[in-house]
Order: sequence, then structure tokens, then C-alpha cells
Amino acid sequence: MSIGKYYLLAYNGAQASGWGYILTLVILHYFNGRKENEIWPVVQQLLIYFQFAAVLEVLHSLVGLVKTSAFTTFMQVLSRFVVTIVCILIPISNQHIAFTTMILAWSITEFIRYNFYTCSINGKVPHFLLWLRYSSFLILYPIGVASELIVCFYALPEIERTRLWAIDMPNSLNFAFSFHFFLIFFMLGYIPGFYILFTHMLFQRKRHLGATKQKTH
Repeated sequence: MSIGKYYLLAYNGAQASGWGYILTLVILHYFNGRKENEIWPVVQQLLIYFQFAAVLEVLHSLVGLVKTSAFTTFMQVLSRFVVTIVCILIPISNQHIAFTTMILAWSITEFIRYNFYTCSINGKVPHFLLWLRYSSFLILYPIGVASELIVCFYALPEIERTRLWAIDMPNSLNFAFSFHFFLIFFMLGYIPGFYILFTHMLFQRKRHLGATKQKTH
């Protein structure tokens, strides 16, 4: 096994463990009768560590460590990166029930995905894990996208009120920026983004599970 595969094995194993732990924390949080507006402190640090670490996956694609498209990887990582930033900066966004459904969708998806990658490197992927990898997104992806949009929507009034990261003209750079409008356009980008990523996964599902069905006949 090459050094690159040992690295990917360690990376995917760490991510699977991290997201599995986040999922466990969320389940225990509600099992113990606590409320949705108290979940952020429970998952904050782990969410930041493991979500921001996913930026490495764009580099993995660019340098050829993995065969996945750098473009689709970048789109997935960028959307979650921005939403996580919003949750960090705007407390009201992480107190809505949509934040919980978002974290559940993310953690279940990533726990499945990284375990699938780990098994793939070892050359042995159980059929149930293959099925989960290319079927669970049918439910989890729409839930995750809807939750991300709700989280961002609830953050918009506070971003506008505080003028977070706003840059007004005139200034020495002759440049203006509104994070409020950036986030609105970012949310609108989910319309083509959802279609691109969802149809990509549908194609992958047909490719992998379709091939499996043919082998059984």
C-alpha cells in the first residue's frame, strides 16, 4: 500500500470517527431531554474541526489522490463551509430546530461516506454499506439542503441589522461588499447546485447499484 493510501486511510478513519461521535452526541442530547437551542455548545468544536478539515478533500482531488471531481467536491465543501461560518457568527441560526436536522443529516451522511471510503481503500466494501452510500442521500440530501437554507434564512435579519462584514464605499480599495446580499445569492445558488449534485449522485447510484443488480441475475 502506498503512502498516499495510508494517509487517506487515516484521514477517512478519523473523519468517520469524528462524525460518528457528533451523531452520538446529538442523539444523547435529545435522549436526555435537552432542547434544540442547547445543542450548539455540545457539537461546536467537533463540528468546526471536522467540517473545516473537509477542505483537504478539494486538494485530494486536485493532486490526484482520489478520482472524485474537484468541482463537485468544491461545491459540497463550500456550501457547508459557509453555513458553518454563519452558525459560528450568528447564534440565532444554531438555535433553530433546522440546525439539529442539518447536523443529523450531515453526520449520518458523513459517517456512511467515510466508512465507505475506508473500506474501499482496503478493497472490501460490504454490500449494505455500498447500498447506504448510494441510497441514503435520497432522503438525507434534501433534508440537509432544506435545513441549511432555513439556518441561513434565520441568520439574514441579524446579519443585516449588525452589518456583519459590510464594506462601504468610498474606501482606499474602491470596493464594496455586503455579506447580507452575498448570503442571499449564496442561497439562490442552491437551486442549480442541488440539481447538479443530486443528479450526480443519481448517476453514481445507477452506476454502482445498477451494476450490482446485473451481477445478481
